[in-house]
Amino acid sequence: MFRDHGVRDMQMDNCSPDGTRADSLFDPARSDDQIRPCWMTSLDLPLPGNESGWKIHRIFRGPTASMKRISTHVSVLSSGREPHPPHAHEEEELLILLSGEADIVTLDSRSRISDAERIVPGSLVYHAARQKHTIRPAGPAPATYLIFKWRASSGRKPETVLPSTVFHGAGIIDDMMSQPFGQMARRVIFESPTLYLRKLRCHISTLQPGAGYLPHTDAYDVAIFTISGTLETLGRQVGPRTLIFYAAGEPHGMKNAGAVPSSYMVIEFHGSRLRQKWYALVRQGVRIVRSRVWPHPPDSRHARTTGINNG
Repeated sequence: MFRDHGVRDMQMDNCSPDGTRADSLFDPARSDDQIRPCWMTSLDLPLPGNESGWKIHRIFRGPTASMKRISTHVSVLSSGREPHPPHAHEEEELLILLSGEADIVTLDSRSRISDAERIVPGSLVYHAARQKHTIRPAGPAPATYLIFKWRASSGRKPETVLPSTVFHGAGIIDDMMSQPFGQMARRVIFESPTLYLRKLRCHISTLQPGAGYLPHTDAYDVAIFTISGTLETLGRQVGPRTLIFYAAGEPHGMKNAGAVPSSYMVIEFHGSRLRQKWYALVRQGVRIVRSRVWPHPPDSRHARTTGINNG
């Protein structure tokens, strides 16, 4: 199943889209809307399905420095099933197929099938806001896929933003590894403004053993899905199929801690600059208050006597 590496600090979402309770990977969701910094969690495939044929494994839901709300979950969809009839929602959505094969079905404005495209592991699917769509496994094996859904303030005309698109990423890693490269190589899969984001960008990166980059901050939220090798980040070493989230303005670095080249997918969510500036001011104010009110963290003995939980 999932292994939480302890730096996850987002709100959990344990309700499925139809209102029924989904499997909660961690503690039940709390009703706070605080912006959280960085977290990571590992996915151990295969994930279990259920008798209904569609099982949702929730990971997180909450606001960020760039977006009003973003949620992430993994779905396991059995052969011959679909999670729902073609539907549309206000959120934008990015799907990454982890295992199995599937057909992505999209409908035009008259609710007629306009496209049914086959995807394989490594494929990405972007669904624009209000685009009718669904997914159907192709073949006898279940389809397991990772979903990002988000919403933010809209300030762009629909005709100027990224339309619903399937990006075929399978084979990119093998192609990159087959060609000589220095300490780091990068290949962009797509880059475009969306209805809610100034820019949505996805690329694949590879690192040679010992290569990496020093801690820095970005002005946007970043999600990373590890593909191969051993990476060191946020003070931990992680292997393939680890999902990592770096909040805008939070320091983070990366290093290949293994003996072979490593690869990972990067998704950048470039949201509202005004919201990011507001979050930066709030974060700075919190740090000032903490430094004055609580200059030194309590030791374990003080934590036990006062009931403070350092875990």
